[in-house]
Amino acid sequence: MLTESTTVRREQLATLCLNVARVAMAGGLHGVDALAVVDAVRAIRDALPADAAPAEQEASDAA
Repeated sequence: MLTESTTVRREQLATLCLNVARVAMAGGLHGVDALAVVDAVRAIRDALPADAAPAEQEASDAA
């Protein structure tokens, strides 16, 4: 069983995107490079499976 839910991972990846954007806006990263990183992180985030509904999780835990 995973220790972190997919929702937590999605939130962490969204935070990473925001931090990359902040660094780019501060001039620490070229805009094109920042866009490439953000696009890659979004692709990873979109590829994550959806969290199961709580009822489904309880049923699988009981089995």
